[in-house]
Amino acid sequence: MKRFMKEQNGNAVLWALFTILILCILSAVVYSAVTVYVNYQAAEAELQRAATMSADTSMENANVRDLVLDVPVESAADSFFANLTEAGWVKEDKVWVRYDGDEALYSLEDMQVEITDMSMRIDATFEMPLLWEIGDMGNVRIPMQIQASILYVDEN
Repeated sequence: MKRFMKEQNGNAVLWALFTILILCILSAVVYSAVTVYVNYQAAEAELQRAATMSADTSMENANVRDLVLDVPVESAADSFFANLTEAGWVKEDKVWVRYDGDEALYSLEDMQVEITDMSMRIDATFEMPLLWEIGDMGNVRIPMQIQASILYVDEN
């Protein structure tokens, strides 16, 4: 370390520039990871909210839920897609896209809605463009699974 501090032929400046470059690259990678994580969490929360609302509003007997707990398949699926549209999602071909103005923030591909008895399950693939392309990879794809269930608490 003492030798590095007493260096007289200009290597210290190169090391300082190299260290600054490494820190800039590291901060860009951390920023990208945090952006992907925040957008994934936002998309997951919106899907969870839409699934919970559709399972709740499509109950056959809304006032006495303890009699019939099954979620109706057709009305719950229609309600789920209506809730997604109301939340700001746009369906393009078979892909649901979330926009911020004219810019596409992220999308959900291969979405499958499965409704069985008292639960509703949504499987999709979250896709978001990266800030830069690395080789052929310009998007990050993460599988997403959401589940909403009707709960019944028996007090007896």
